[in-house]
Amino acid sequence: MPKAKQLLKKTLFAKNPYKAAEKSDGLALVTEWAEFKNLDFKRIKKLMRTPLLLDGRNLYDPAKIRALGFTYRGVGRHDQAHRRVSGAYRAQYNAPGTRGKEVHLRAQARKWWQP
Repeated sequence: MPKAKQLLKKTLFAKNPYKAAEKSDGLALVTEWAEFKNLDFKRIKKLMRTPLLLDGRNLYDPAKIRALGFTYRGVGRHDQAHRRVSGAYRAQYNAPGTRGKEVHLRAQARKWWQP
């Protein structure tokens, strides 16, 4: 991490995943490192302000994480909500004369991400 700290001067680094979760509004997992595979998500939820997990590696079982009270989004996963929003967006985006509706659909997609 010393090299990363030199490059990312405005980034806060934590000693462990639990310290990173303290008072956070969300966590983004972007690695498949073994140390992140078996985290205590009950503990993490208690530490967080907002239990939101963006799983960029699809490392976790969405049903288990949601059952613990998290808002879970797996990047690249195609669950029903994702299909509904992205499919509607694509349909409007490709339709002729829909510039105004395109912005409205983007706003709907942002609401979908909110817990």
